This record gives sequence, C-alpha cells and structure tokens, in this order.
Amino acid sequence: MSFTCETRIDEATGSPFSEAYLLVGEQKVKVADIGACDPFEASSFADYQIPPNALAACGGWWAGAGDYLYVVREENTLKVFQGWQEEGQTDEGFHYKEVYSMKLKVEKLKS
Repeated sequence: MSFTCETRIDEATGSPFSEAYLLVGEQKVKVADIGACDPFEASSFADYQIPPNALAACGGWWAGAGDYLYVVREENTLKVFQGWQEEGQTDEGFHYKEVYSMKLKVEKLKS
C-alpha cells in the first residue's frame, strides 16, 4: 500500500498541483488534491504528527504552506487523513481530518 501523486505545474503561478492516489493492490483511488507531494519515510512520521501505525504518508511544503496525507487501518477499513500547515497560522499542529475511507474485502476461511 502506498500513495502516488500526479503533479503538474500551474502555468500561471508556477505552483505545483498534485492529484494524490492511494494504491491498494491493483486499485488506484484518488483521495485528494494537494500542492507539493512526495512520499514520507516512516522515520519522519513524527515530524508531521503522523501516527506511528500509519501504513503510508505523503505531502510537501510549497511557498509557505504544506499539505499532508496518511493512511491507517482500523479493523477492516482503511482511513485517509489530510492535514495542512501554514507559516502564518496562529495555532499549532497539522489539522488532520478524515477525507476518505475504504472497506477491505475479507475472505472467510473454509473450515
């Protein structure tokens, strides 16, 4: 499981624009539109207030603002959370909110 991003540069502003997709097996599902988008190593999750049980994460910082995504599994559901941070914000943190969920197919074992 991982994230992949398709990034384009806005010709008018020069800013990156990314469509973020969650890859689960053979499925590729769009989960968000964000700015800069690079995969994160698990060793950097804490830097972005991403829980240690996250299965994958991505995001990036551009021109004073950042967008971030991570996915966790809760029982038979994958949940994607999106957060943000800006240079001028008056509060702290990454403001994560759930933006997508997917039920996993669980096959029953035959006895």
